[in-house]
Amino acid sequence: MKKSKRIAALIAAVLMAVTVFTSAMYVSAATVIPKYVGDYSSSGYTISMYRSTSNVLVYAKTESKVKATRIATTILTTVVDKKGEQVAPVNVDKGVDNATSSGVASVSSTAKGGYKFTKVNIYHAALFNNTIVSPNPAVYTYPFS
Repeated sequence: MKKSKRIAALIAAVLMAVTVFTSAMYVSAATVIPKYVGDYSSSGYTISMYRSTSNVLVYAKTESKVKATRIATTILTTVVDKKGEQVAPVNVDKGVDNATSSGVASVSSTAKGGYKFTKVNIYHAALFNNTIVSPNPAVYTYPFS
């Protein structure tokens, strides 16, 4: 067997092992793109908000047509296990300096051994020349049963 085939087989085996032991889920590229939900304007600046959520996966991003000093998307969650008991939350803060997009922030309820989200809070914000642009209230809450 050639060395390159052995390396490819080893990489495939490692990826399969990681998938099995972390309960990773296959997500198509189309799922990763959050849906546009609206704009928010303040002090002459506008941010666009994108969100997609389910009880196991959440994606969000913040964009602007004008370069922001800092632009960010934050996701805070409440996660339960299969028994319905609360486990460690899976949170993410995705921020970028001097940019027009925060990039996609994403979380999975299974990342720390959880089963599903019971609550997801998403915050969108941008800083333009010492002016903060963020919807008021800044949080979008998705309760799940």
